[in-house]
Amino acid sequence: MKLIRCVLLGFVLVTSFASAQTDSTDRAKMIGLRFSFNGLNLGGGLGGKYWLSSQSAIAGGLGFVARSHISGDAETTFNILGQYEYHFLSKPQISPYLGGAFNLGFGTTYNSPVATLRLLRPFTTVGISAVIGVEFFITPAISLAGQQAFTASFTRQDISSPMVPQLTLDDWEVGLGSSSLILHVYLGRLW
Repeated sequence: MKLIRCVLLGFVLVTSFASAQTDSTDRAKMIGLRFSFNGLNLGGGLGGKYWLSSQSAIAGGLGFVARSHISGDAETTFNILGQYEYHFLSKPQISPYLGGAFNLGFGTTYNSPVATLRLLRPFTTVGISAVIGVEFFITPAISLAGQQAFTASFTRQDISSPMVPQLTLDDWEVGLGSSSLILHVYLGRLW
């Protein structure tokens, strides 16, 4: 309980300090932390965001996804993400945007088709995405964004088991990517 209180107190102090240093309309050179939550896949990430100008920003971070499939497969992925956003300034608190993202992921699929036969299949994924979203500024230092990615990705997966020799599968996918809810905490201007 004390830990929760300390975390909440720290969050209030950081956001109070940050909101005192920011102007609600000019976001150029603002820097902040980025916490993302990716739907029901038990995914999320931690990163940063930097505003290049009042209308464009770059973001980057590390992500984690753990999901299970109807087939019984379970998948764990670690991602490295880079994203560019172009914001259409409609109102100081609401900022719709379009952008592009690059994703590099490393993971493992665990499969258990038979109770005695367990397969671990490592894979690597490279993807590019078109992103559409809207960022809502609760205060000048705290925002909540919702975004949808449309992704094209390439995955290479190595499969091996006691009964099958080494096999490599290459897979291209194009379609609806992840839906994300992103919390930004801006710390102020970089310089």
